[in-house]
Amino acid sequence: MANSYALLSEHGTALLIDFGFDLTTGLPGGHDRSSRRPLLASIEALRRDHGIDRVEVALPTHYHDDHVAGFNLLREVHGTEIWSPAHIAPVLTAPLRWDLPCLWYDPIPVDRVLADAAPVRWREYEIGVHELPGHTLYAAAYSFTADGRRVIATGDQQNTAWSPGGGAPELLNYQYRNRFRVDDFVRSAELYRTLRPELMISGHWFPYEVTDGYLDMLLRQGEKLARLHREILPREVDFDAEGFGARIAPYRSAVAPGGVVPLRIEVRNPFPTPDRATLRTVLPTGWSAEPLVAEVDLRAGEVREVDVTVCIPDGCPPSERVRLAVDLTVGRMAFGQQAEALVSVR
Repeated sequence: MANSYALLSEHGTALLIDFGFDLTTGLPGGHDRSSRRPLLASIEALRRDHGIDRVEVALPTHYHDDHVAGFNLLREVHGTEIWSPAHIAPVLTAPLRWDLPCLWYDPIPVDRVLADAAPVRWREYEIGVHELPGHTLYAAAYSFTADGRRVIATGDQQNTAWSPGGGAPELLNYQYRNRFRVDDFVRSAELYRTLRPELMISGHWFPYEVTDGYLDMLLRQGEKLARLHREILPREVDFDAEGFGARIAPYRSAVAPGGVVPLRIEVRNPFPTPDRATLRTVLPTGWSAEPLVAEVDLRAGEVREVDVTVCIPDGCPPSERVRLAVDLTVGRMAFGQQAEALVSVR
């Protein structure tokens, strides 16, 4: 079960950080919607135990379904507004565009887009909004003061299992499919040291009393993680920890026979010197693309975007999840099919 946290206002309203699945009665037996039920009993408890009239705002720590599945329900029941950091909002509002795991089924409209590193005011609270890549590229931390204590909400970034006397090691919760980068946990540790929280609240673990020793340990572990990746990964070809040199957006789309699908291809030069990337779109028989082959000159390590339009023939029969791909060559090195997208013809 993912944790949700309620920030209570003296005005009788609440702000929620995350609101996901009800898994208290056991893990769901399938992937259908009926087995993925958001938790509403906790909202009634806020009214009964704390006199909260309604949930006014909800914030996501990251896009994963177990943290945001109940956002649309909150809007329907309470008129709750969804406020989201700018780098998370596109994933919430258009999930089909993204090649990411653990997406919620439906678009989640965002009422207010929050800038990174700029505080936002809600009722009597000032809330700091901070990009927090690591567990996923599309994650944020929130800092605020409640009951006279400095608090930081960190989602699923780490599990707060460490203790000064040893015991269980701290889990730096990186997942490659979520778009983890080598130095992400160094950055998050440096952020924590700047903010100096007294209490950390996280996505699946109990609240944790933060000490200087804990913050120092997180920085050491982040630096160790980065060093190990640099020792293991090839130095000659740098696709970072993700291991891919191209991506296609939208990842999923639907089009009628005779229609077109605009694609945007993100490509990276993995070499320490400037070079030319060649992108060849791989299509089903009878389909076409403009351009079919695109070339772009990239600086060392540069990431650029290239637009391609895919044309579906008039007589194309209906079919679901037809695969497209992009074959990538940078300089004289062929990397093969580095990215895919799914198109349904309806």
